[in-house]
Amino acid sequence: MRVADAGAIDAARDGQRAAGCGHEKRRAGRAAAGRQRLGVRPGDRVGLYGPNCPEYPGACFGALKAGAVVVN
Repeated sequence: MRVADAGAIDAARDGQRAAGCGHEKRRAGRAAAGRQRLGVRPGDRVGLYGPNCPEYPGACFGALKAGAVVVN
C-alpha cells in the first residue's frame, strides 16, 4: 500500500473532514477536468480568491494540472 492511498498523512483538516494525499490528487484531477471543459488551456491565467479552506489546494493544483498559471 502506498502512503498516498493509506490516508496516514492528513493533508487537510476542517472539523470532521480529513483528506489524505490520494484524495487531494483525485480532487485536483476533477478540478483540472472541469476547468478544461470550461475552456481553460495551458498558459491561461486562473485567478483564485477564497478563504483558507481544505478545498483550496484542490482548486490550485487543479488549475496547475490543467496547465494554467494561478494568480492570487
